[in-house]
Amino acid sequence: MTTRTYFAIGFASVALVAALTDIASAGMVDDIKLRGKLICGTEGVNPRFSLQNPVTRKLEGSEPELCAKVAEAIGVPIEYKLVTSASRIPELMQGQVDLLAAGISWTAERAKQIDYSNTYFSQPFSVMVPVSTGIADFKQLETARFANVKGSLLESVTRKRFPNAPIISFDEASQQFLALDQGKADAMVSGLYYLRTYQMKSGEDKYRILDEELSRVNVGFAVRKGDKEWVEYLNKVLEDLETSGEGQAIYEKNFGDMGLPRSYKFGSPIN
Repeated sequence: MTTRTYFAIGFASVALVAALTDIASAGMVDDIKLRGKLICGTEGVNPRFSLQNPVTRKLEGSEPELCAKVAEAIGVPIEYKLVTSASRIPELMQGQVDLLAAGISWTAERAKQIDYSNTYFSQPFSVMVPVSTGIADFKQLETARFANVKGSLLESVTRKRFPNAPIISFDEASQQFLALDQGKADAMVSGLYYLRTYQMKSGEDKYRILDEELSRVNVGFAVRKGDKEWVEYLNKVLEDLETSGEGQAIYEKNFGDMGLPRSYKFGSPIN
């Protein structure tokens, strides 16, 4: 599995390092400094969030950029390790990565296994259907075939809302969309931003995102349980991204053309 190093420090980042120096403490931060790099687990398959450029092989998107900000604050290079929806938590638990920036929504059940930073992203879970199906609301989805992602929160949310609907699960969101595009599924459940990305790429006259929402989720860095200081450090990074305007810049760079104003603050409570 390919890993790539990405590291850049600007004037704003130097200020961020200074602001964080006084809360650096024993634990994960010291371990990372001693090793000389931060290892971030990210998926690399989700446009705008985390996608490996097919030409340069570099990771692009909001989540790699947020990981890079953490590395800058600590003062070490960043190394990325690609994970999947199914493997991301096991790899974290096994110590293969220091943190995950991999679209992990907060749930009470997951919080028994892992610790979360505060919020770095928030969105509703929504449903997208081909316009050709004529589906306009949830009442028409009770027995629809849903394309979903293995090991994701989407599976349980979909099963709870549509218990009689058949669900076809895939390893990656791109496969999920392909099934919808090929007519193997009638509907696709995902975060609004993921759906909007595919809709913009394929044409708004071809796909419809239904107005009704399944749920709303907050996303944060995921870390192993028990290192309170590491969580506090990550929270301070996120808070400083919000107050400095760097967080908004990351948002505008990756999501600014989608017509979806940011509805959350970096570093706000995750639950």
